[in-house]
Amino acid sequence: MVFLTLNKSRAGVLHAYGAIKLIKIARVIPLVALGLAAFSVSTLALSWSGARSYADGQTGVTTATSVPKRVTTPQVTQGAVAYVVDGDTVWVKTSANQALVKVRMVGIDAPESCQTGGAASRDALAARLSGQTVTLIASSSRAHDDYGRLLAKVDLNGEDMGRWMVSQGHAWSYGYRNYLGPYAAEQTQAQATERGLFADAAAENPRDFRKRHGSCSVLKK
Repeated sequence: MVFLTLNKSRAGVLHAYGAIKLIKIARVIPLVALGLAAFSVSTLALSWSGARSYADGQTGVTTATSVPKRVTTPQVTQGAVAYVVDGDTVWVKTSANQALVKVRMVGIDAPESCQTGGAASRDALAARLSGQTVTLIASSSRAHDDYGRLLAKVDLNGEDMGRWMVSQGHAWSYGYRNYLGPYAAEQTQAQATERGLFADAAAENPRDFRKRHGSCSVLKK
């Protein structure tokens, strides 16, 4: 049961009862946009009887003081890999509705298809995934990128394929600023042993390549 009250200097001027389940959060939101700067809206964790007592002027009601952190639930989907675009992007036909979904593998950045090492990276991923049934694990915090691709971890029989691509030297761990990404240790090991594209001392991070040249689609024009 959620009890909603509009207050001004402790004087309850509006009471409303909502027949929904109990909540354990309380939030105060200024109604400046409505021109009622002195008013506030509060949600109280009350039972129906408690709400009625409060509305009738009885006190003794305490509200929750903390707001729980948002919890994101991974969304899991299975499907068969229909086509490998490059070293970090694949098309998957989902098992549930046979829909084709373009998936951007999270946590890695593979060479652009027109970049040195791009073809080898794509071929390595295709050799592992083409026609295989995989599990896609997408975070609900941001399910798609700016291009509409599903952002997901791709697992093959329990193996994280993003981790495998980096450990074999076919992709970089995708980081941001001071964060080296989820597979930084695998990248360091691949560089130390000169695996895959890291056998070339001049191997260029795809992010730097895009900054200098743009995407492959731009270069083809």
